[in-house]
Amino acid sequence: MKHSITKLIAFTLCAVLSLGLLAACGGASVRSDVAVQDLAAAMRRAVGMEELLVSLDGTFLGLTGTEAEQVGEHEILVSGGSTIDEIGVFKAGTLSVDALKALVEDYLSQYTEKRWPMIELYNPSEQPKLTDAEVTVLGDYVMYTILSEADRATAKAAFEAALK
Repeated sequence: MKHSITKLIAFTLCAVLSLGLLAACGGASVRSDVAVQDLAAAMRRAVGMEELLVSLDGTFLGLTGTEAEQVGEHEILVSGGSTIDEIGVFKAGTLSVDALKALVEDYLSQYTEKRWPMIELYNPSEQPKLTDAEVTVLGDYVMYTILSEADRATAKAAFEAALK
């Protein structure tokens, strides 16, 4: 009997410790105190486009018909050259993160249909960047990239690293 109680206590202790370790390892928290401008700068540095990507003020709001408080803190970086490279970083304002993500996805859809309808003729090598544009959500933050596959992966890694 004494042996069974010892086994039961040991088993219970192991189970509790295992759950605690799983929660600590699997539930990595996401920071919510990183300024969007700092995230955008980290991504710009990571892809090596400090000089090429420039900030666009108000364009996203104008194109989406939203107010600054809805979208929240945001930074849009676009290519100052002949490419369509673009990075957008947002920290949700009064919109939920899901609503902000949907808004960004709609923006990318409009971008494809309205802003670059002739990209195949203008610069066909840029088309995959737009076709493969990606939206990433992490905590209160939403990020999109219109970049090459390699730069997209690098920018996403920088985004995720900055929020850990």
